[in-house]
Amino acid sequence: VKYPDDCCPQSCMNLCKCFQFIETTKVGQTWWAFRRCMFELVENNYFETFIIVMILLSSLAL
Repeated sequence: VKYPDDCCPQSCMNLCKCFQFIETTKVGQTWWAFRRCMFELVENNYFETFIIVMILLSSLAL
């Protein structure tokens, strides 16, 4: 999977037309770019390792 799933299901998009308007604005495009960037960060192999190491270090500190 290269891209994150949509924020809202298609049924919500059809029900409320304001969601379709947001997708075409600069705010919607910025939100999509942010979501895609965060998705790529989380899907990176090193992210899981980093989280596990941080949990272990936190546990050792206690």
